[in-house]
Amino acid sequence: MYELEITRFLPSSRQEKLAFPQAIEAWQAIQAVVDEEVVIFVAQIEEHVDYGNFYVWRQRERAFVRLDEHCEHYASDPSCSGISDREVCFRDEEGGSFFCVPESATVASADAMAALEHWLHTGKKLPSLIWS
Repeated sequence: MYELEITRFLPSSRQEKLAFPQAIEAWQAIQAVVDEEVVIFVAQIEEHVDYGNFYVWRQRERAFVRLDEHCEHYASDPSCSGISDREVCFRDEEGGSFFCVPESATVASADAMAALEHWLHTGKKLPSLIWS
């Protein structure tokens, strides 16, 4: 089972909590927010065991990605090693406050969605990204 939480911020902050028996169904629900500034959380739960949690904080062109599998793994873009460390800010899941990370610790929004889709279908990290 895949438990999905989607926090949207426009026109106002609201959170949807959904559950799906199949990964493809969770991915189809995520498609409704593919172009929005959102926070997406997916938990893979099988027989009361948590097999991993995938987080995506998205804003415009950049996203902050974390995969929890016994420890936290953060995704970064291998092509961003030379970019400035200006900060990119994201809304938290509550929508009321922001947190900021260096741009080098983020990925393109499209890459974040590709990583989420890959994880949903394979249970593995997208190999084209760097994972801490």
